[in-house]
Amino acid sequence: LIKCLERRPLKTFEEAKQELDAMYQQRRFADENAAFLARLKTEVGYARNDSILGAFVAAADTVVSPHDSAWGARIPPSLGHAPLLTLRTGPVSVDSICSILRFRQDLSGSPLKPGQLRTAVDKISEQLIFTAKADGLTAENPEFAAVMQEYSDGVLLYQVEQEQVWAI
Repeated sequence: LIKCLERRPLKTFEEAKQELDAMYQQRRFADENAAFLARLKTEVGYARNDSILGAFVAAADTVVSPHDSAWGARIPPSLGHAPLLTLRTGPVSVDSICSILRFRQDLSGSPLKPGQLRTAVDKISEQLIFTAKADGLTAENPEFAAVMQEYSDGVLLYQVEQEQVWAI
């Protein structure tokens, strides 16, 4: 038998929202995000060439950061031109991955050990998958394409304004 010693009123949704968000992040977010990404990989025709990834990891310099211009010097040209990733939009070469690594601040700050390099390639893959999906949305949905074109034009106009008006 269970004896109830006191009763408390239920929290309102607004009071419990932060706690619910934290519980979701801890328990379900990672699984749902992985399932979503797996579905997107199928939709955009994603494939990774693991043998080329292994060769890339073995050839990469683990002493200097990808931000250093000499970082990709040890990668042979034949490996650099090899397709590491494939999407319906086309292959992505090792050289392309190196360029993305060099310019992404969150990935290029420190030397990448083999495990970290694989993780960085996975992050870049996610970025490319989301970009491919977004590009597909503009082809499938004309309203979305118009909104994206408006956004792009606005960004371009802002950049021109910064260069022409404020750089004087």
